[in-house]
Amino acid sequence: MIKKEKNKRGFTLVELLFVLFIMALGIGLTLASFQGTKPLDEVEAATRQIAALVREAQNNSLAGKQQVDTATGSLVNICLNGLEWDGDTADSTATTFTLYSWRSGACDGVDRITRSETIKKVNIAGAAEDDSISFAAPGGKISTIGFFPSAAETAKIKIVSSVNNSIFGLVCVYSTGRIEEIIGTDVCP
Repeated sequence: MIKKEKNKRGFTLVELLFVLFIMALGIGLTLASFQGTKPLDEVEAATRQIAALVREAQNNSLAGKQQVDTATGSLVNICLNGLEWDGDTADSTATTFTLYSWRSGACDGVDRITRSETIKKVNIAGAAEDDSISFAAPGGKISTIGFFPSAAETAKIKIVSSVNNSIFGLVCVYSTGRIEEIIGTDVCP
């Protein structure tokens, strides 16, 4: 008579379900841990982007960079470079930023060359409507700060998450020309 041996190299259904449960639990915990960091990541990215725009305006003034006049197609001298944002920032809704250059002899705001950037999922808070920071060319000195009484003060641009108001960042523009990005505090050091 032939004796039949049982093969014990497989898994039981209970063991297989237990392993699948452990894997699903691990994946779920991993995904849940990444959900809370998304607003912070968006604020950090927007803070870096706004600081880069302010630095670009300052660098254009420091270098005395000429711009192409869109009407004539020729290079023109620039007397002022800056960044402005629009929207009702008292209600934290500004998301459009305009990098601008004013032609020499036309610094009265009539003739300027602009480029706009839109930053989504964050808002600018703590200032009045249509604010700006400008740097005089050449030299890159702060010329005007639209929401402060004098250019000798530090300008704070507060970037707030549109999902969670407790997540925010600052772009600090000091009277010395230093530009600094700070996350999670209301004070420019």
